[in-house]
Amino acid sequence: MRPPGEKNIDDIISSTECGVLIKKFAAPYVDFVTGNFGLEIRNAVLIENGERKEPIKHALLVGNIYKAINNIVDIGREQKMIGTILLPAIRFSELQIIGL
Repeated sequence: MRPPGEKNIDDIISSTECGVLIKKFAAPYVDFVTGNFGLEIRNAVLIENGERKEPIKHALLVGNIYKAINNIVDIGREQKMIGTILLPAIRFSELQIIGL
């Protein structure tokens, strides 16, 4: 397990050329055998050239959790309690957004 990083969320966003800041998921589907997943995005913001742009109300994040773990680009310093899990912001590469 990687420890929290040194960057805050604004540093991670400013170093992102093109991406999505996802704040909330719903209706998760995860196949724990293959690692494939689909997560409905409920609250997100498009990031372009290190700046927050227009909000994204609904889309789908798809990928493979086993590959995603190997494609972690940044881990944020601050942590937030989500349910019973304490998580930092995590920046991944190689995931796909459907429905933008």
